[in-house]
Amino acid sequence: MVKSFITGIGGFVASHLVDLLTEKGEEVYGSYRWNEDLSRIKHITSKINLIPMDLNDLSSCLKAMEQVKPDYVFHLAAQSYVSDSFAYPEETIRTNTLGTLNLLEAIRIVRDRTRERMGLVTIYDPVIHICSSSEVYGLVKKEDIPIKETQAFNPGNPYAVGKVGADMLGLMYYTNYGLKVIRTRMFTHTGPRRTMMSAECNFAKQIAEFEKHQDLTHNLEPLKIDYVLKHGNLDSIRTWADVRDAVRSY
Repeated sequence: MVKSFITGIGGFVASHLVDLLTEKGEEVYGSYRWNEDLSRIKHITSKINLIPMDLNDLSSCLKAMEQVKPDYVFHLAAQSYVSDSFAYPEETIRTNTLGTLNLLEAIRIVRDRTRERMGLVTIYDPVIHICSSSEVYGLVKKEDIPIKETQAFNPGNPYAVGKVGADMLGLMYYTNYGLKVIRTRMFTHTGPRRTMMSAECNFAKQIAEFEKHQDLTHNLEPLKIDYVLKHGNLDSIRTWADVRDAVRSY
């Protein structure tokens, strides 16, 4: 049976990847931190294997990779809030860049140890998905749209800088150590279980609050209420995908 390992298994995207992989009949393992919210996967915890692991601790990454030896590693764990990355830039870059370094180094060490024990034959050589982000491109000129993979990096926030580091580490471990790394730079995806207060969630929340207010007051004397939907720059252009389509591509 195929064994897949998902870092940050309690996350929004990871929860949908868990659904997909278990439907395919794979053996799914996932890493979590001691204080992580796992409510998104509560419906499926009986079908998966949870492994405590901290990306910022190389020894715990080594222990997890040695224990599981997965066929596929989906590296989705990250400090993923752009606004928080300004408040906690060091923690963001430590987790997103150095955490990725620890994971890749752990996989390399376990692979090489296995090779040494078994001679020249490599029996452990997993495929590794590094989940980068379209944020690495930052602001681009109008003539460079639609963005291509050849677009130069221009990160505009600490989160994006951390993802550039993770992206380039994936390339470096492929080039220098021969790890089977695949890097993706997905644009925004949304769907059920999304809690990040991005535009679509923020708009839906405001509308729901207004409708709730209307329900509570419909039996009272009608009040004149000017409802205003608060938003940001509506001239901004974004590419959106459904999270379930995103995990199928992963």
